[in-house]
Amino acid sequence: MTAGYTSAAGDPEVIRIADIHEEHEYAAWLAEVDLPVAPTLCLAFRAAVRRSHAFWNDAPPLNMNNRYSPNGTVALRALLTCGIVSDVMSSGPPSRALRRAAANARYGTGQRDVDCAVAIHVAHQACIASTSRSASKVAEAMRDVRADTAAIVASDVMYSGCTWRVQHADCALSLASQDLYRTALYAGDDRSGGADARPTALDKVLTGWQEPWPGERFWHPGWQDAGPDWQFWHDWLRAVIDGTPMDPDLLMDIALIEDEIWRAGDAPVNQAIRTRYARDLSANPVA
Repeated sequence: MTAGYTSAAGDPEVIRIADIHEEHEYAAWLAEVDLPVAPTLCLAFRAAVRRSHAFWNDAPPLNMNNRYSPNGTVALRALLTCGIVSDVMSSGPPSRALRRAAANARYGTGQRDVDCAVAIHVAHQACIASTSRSASKVAEAMRDVRADTAAIVASDVMYSGCTWRVQHADCALSLASQDLYRTALYAGDDRSGGADARPTALDKVLTGWQEPWPGERFWHPGWQDAGPDWQFWHDWLRAVIDGTPMDPDLLMDIALIEDEIWRAGDAPVNQAIRTRYARDLSANPVA
């Protein structure tokens, strides 16, 4: 599956999408097709969100003692900001405020989830690539964007159970200029059910799930049980899975919440988000 692509130099595509099954092959394909920075970043965002379910399996918003998982918003902030940057950059360079938000969102991610940390690093490098006046800095930033995107995609396949078929579909759609930010997260997986249906990996984070233990079973609460302070994150992830992103003005408003509030922990930032989300729902009621 080559999607009829011809490189910028006019040469036929050498690396066929269907033949990509390793991180280095994916990175080579990104370099070969010279995909613009915005769709490349969106590929990283989608893979990071799919991969994130493994993180939330270990640290759901509510654990078995009904206590909030500490600082879960660190990883969520990284993913949210990465997605916003990829969407904004599809139509132009990010604003200075958004570039600052992408830089700030890297705080603490390395201690929470490696792929979320890499995703926000990709977003930060993408901002540099799209705004720098130095050709050498742009080239260096793009190398980082491609290498880190390939690393996230390979991690998605290796650790989350997502298939290369999904990654191949994302690649083909990006070459066809499809708006991946507004495409269902598992659009490349045509399986409608069964144990291997990929959407259930994230769905169980939203709804809660049972896990067997010797002699008994424990209930892991999902975000639907986490209370109103986590409602935005439940709805945001649901929208990403479905390919129907939330109001971009609301998302930008949340991404630009003061850095001091984000760093204060889950409770303060979730309260700030809850206020903004309620205001948005009041102004734009769901039909």
